[in-house]
Amino acid sequence: VPTLVTHSSAILALFQLHYNGWHGYRVAGRMLYELLSQHDPRFFHLTSPAPFSCPSPNSTDATDPSAHDAVAAGASVICLDAPASLAHATKASWRARIARLRSQSATFFGYGATIPMPCTGYRVRPRWRYAAPVGAAPPRLANPILFVSQTLDPITPLGSAEDAAGLFEGSGLVEAQGVGHCSFGWPNVCAASEVRRYFRTGEVSRERVVCPPAVGPFETEAAVRERLAGFELGQEREVLEALVGVAGNWPPGLDMGGY
Repeated sequence: VPTLVTHSSAILALFQLHYNGWHGYRVAGRMLYELLSQHDPRFFHLTSPAPFSCPSPNSTDATDPSAHDAVAAGASVICLDAPASLAHATKASWRARIARLRSQSATFFGYGATIPMPCTGYRVRPRWRYAAPVGAAPPRLANPILFVSQTLDPITPLGSAEDAAGLFEGSGLVEAQGVGHCSFGWPNVCAASEVRRYFRTGEVSRERVVCPPAVGPFETEAAVRERLAGFELGQEREVLEALVGVAGNWPPGLDMGGY
């Protein structure tokens, strides 16, 4: 049976893989090779939302697949957090939003534009919503905030972390040089050490900290663990072992399809 690959399905699969980080980046390379070689690509499961499961003792039927709808769950969070005006967005406002997203990512702007689209016509509103200006400075800010971002995050770009850090005087910013959403998607001992120091002492570096990755983009987990076997026992080895384990299960439930 022929396999039909559309532009949208390929972009969505690439987005999911780059969202994943270290493991996904390597798989994305394999996927593109298979497409260019006209081999049968094994990635179409990535174009559907990952199964969402949140069992509740009050659920009427925990086995009902419709009770685990990741799209509906995500929309309920996004739309309730969003301003009410999004439910009445015009074509002009959507064009402006899409243009802004395109300026941030020429590859993934289309997918990013679809995320808030379920909010059009979404009439449910929260009882309370924080609407005050975001940002603070001492003494209102009791403790500094540490912002951590990957260099190439496909959904919350580094520029957003830079903007957020600028809103909170005295905050710290750590740039983890990797790909993926959330810093633990790409093992980085330096970034993890900054996070550990922050939780232990509450202190942040005054200057921006740029942390090199601890693993190569096409280095396999087996190769990293073999390399770790040559490390002396100590904190760096323990931290990297833990980070490799976390990255291997991020995001939870994502099936790499045997890659």
